[in-house]
Amino acid sequence: YVLMNEHPFIFQPGIWLGEGTVSLSMMKENELRFCTKWNVREIDDHAKIEAFQEIEISGLADRMENQFIFYDVTKKGFCIELENQALGAVVGQGLLHPEKISWEFRLGHLGFEGFEFYEKGEEPDMYLVHAEYMASDDFRTTIHGKIWKKKAESLKEKIERPEVLPGAYARVLKEKVSILSQTFQLPLKHQGERSTCAAFAAVRGIEIKLAPAKENYSEQFFFYLSRKDCREKKCSLKGSWARQGLEELKGERFSLPTEKSCPYSYTVLDNNVTHVPLEKNCFNGKVKVKEFSKLQSFADIESEIEGNNPVIMGFYVNDNFISNNGFVTLGNDKEKFSKAYAHAVLGIGVLPLSEEIHSSEGQYCILVVNSWGNGWGIGGYSCLTERWLQKHLIENPSLSIRGVSP
Repeated sequence: YVLMNEHPFIFQPGIWLGEGTVSLSMMKENELRFCTKWNVREIDDHAKIEAFQEIEISGLADRMENQFIFYDVTKKGFCIELENQALGAVVGQGLLHPEKISWEFRLGHLGFEGFEFYEKGEEPDMYLVHAEYMASDDFRTTIHGKIWKKKAESLKEKIERPEVLPGAYARVLKEKVSILSQTFQLPLKHQGERSTCAAFAAVRGIEIKLAPAKENYSEQFFFYLSRKDCREKKCSLKGSWARQGLEELKGERFSLPTEKSCPYSYTVLDNNVTHVPLEKNCFNGKVKVKEFSKLQSFADIESEIEGNNPVIMGFYVNDNFISNNGFVTLGNDKEKFSKAYAHAVLGIGVLPLSEEIHSSEGQYCILVVNSWGNGWGIGGYSCLTERWLQKHLIENPSLSIRGVSP
């Protein structure tokens, strides 16, 4: 289990900046100012997270550089490897708490021990930091400070400054658009290597309908609901579609719990895709789906989004979709695509296209939010043209979420 959606630090990729004071026992000055920068990478195929830290301390000429690897993450903790020029590579243990992240190293053979403690601050994406390290020669380092996530330019900001976007997409964003702006207030999520894209799209749609509340809800449980065939037994067949999960949440038996009650696991279990049995807290949900609708055409999708209803869409993807700059067009399709790889995203906006590409791409593109983190498209968002969608949409009807109740 990973508290990825509880902790943006470490468990979500991005740049973090920090500052504070450091006390060094070898220095006469009581406290020195420091600044730091973290670069946290995406979780890799082996469920490892790599991070790089730079530290500059006033009065010291050399810049310190640390390389971290976080792995074997469970619900309660993780293993951590630290490598730098002074220590080489050392291994420690970490602890997870909904409000805190901490780790320690106890290396008697090197005469080195210490800990770092990160506690959520009052502001979003900010942590208070306390750390202490001691070497056998009585050299002690004490650190107090804070870190905060460097704000990435969001798609909303890019829309307000459309000259940074490519081609015809850029030229038309100043025109009238229909966007469910609530989604920009919610954190981007990453499904990891599990085939749970439809669950992520559905839960994001539910969270949008619950706005302005910003609670995270459980993709783990929604995927479980979507696989009726795999609730009482372990299954190896991957994937799902959202309709079954929405129908179950509309019925009397199940309600959607929070992410905190039923956290998502990034561990791939080839012979148990639903990770059954789930913990008891997963069945203590409150959110219900009041109404959803099946959509058969692009016009229906457009109409639902303009009516403030997010739409779950599935399609067969190709390289044009996997790697894009925020705009996916039929004109960029350069290879045949396989129907073996289907994917789901959430449609949250309708943007008009310029007349010069109506004949090749259609009149609109659908703005979607994906579940592959902020490295996909522009900050996790992209716009799929009408013609591309008509070619790639799967046979299952798209689904709009019209009403939910907390």
